Amino acid sequence: MPPEVDGAREGEPTHVEDRGSFSHAVCHVCGWTGPGRRARQGSRRDAAKHLDERHSGAATDDGRRDDRG
Repeated sequence: MPPEVDGAREGEPTHVEDRGSFSHAVCHVCGWTGPGRRARQGSRRDAAKHLDERHSGAATDDGRRDDRG
């Protein structure tokens, strides 16, 4: 049986998958998978943080935020 998917609307770069008792954020852009969480809300926060840090265009090449303006 495939994992349950939460938030996988077409065009969304991330979604949350349930694997057994844990949920994981998954990024379709780069293949990143977040840590297993008991609560989906934690996985959603992981996905949002990942998108902000890695795919927003405001991060440097090593993933750190560029706060110079």
